[in-house]
Amino acid sequence: MSIAEPLHSEGTAAPSRRSLFALSWLNFYLAGMQSAFGPIAAAYLAAQQWTAKDIGFVLSIGGIAGLISQIPGGELLDAVRAKRLLDAVMGPALSGQLMWLSSER
Repeated sequence: MSIAEPLHSEGTAAPSRRSLFALSWLNFYLAGMQSAFGPIAAAYLAAQQWTAKDIGFVLSIGGIAGLISQIPGGELLDAVRAKRLLDAVMGPALSGQLMWLSSER
């Protein structure tokens, strides 16, 4: 099966190719952000004189929190009808929060 041949049941509309293409790029972007976070965070924490043990602990807790948050996040996404609106609001909101947390105070 390719991205051009989505599975759908009788009576439901299949997603458009454009929608599936956009979803694929969103997933690619999110995967890139997730894979880049660990090394960047480790380098930053090492520059702040954190020990390797503490950095590993923090990154492990972050991974566990990410796994746990997928359950309520998936439930929320399934419950919301305006998925694009939710994505459009949450993306900039999370980015702004991260910039605020990383800013020098």
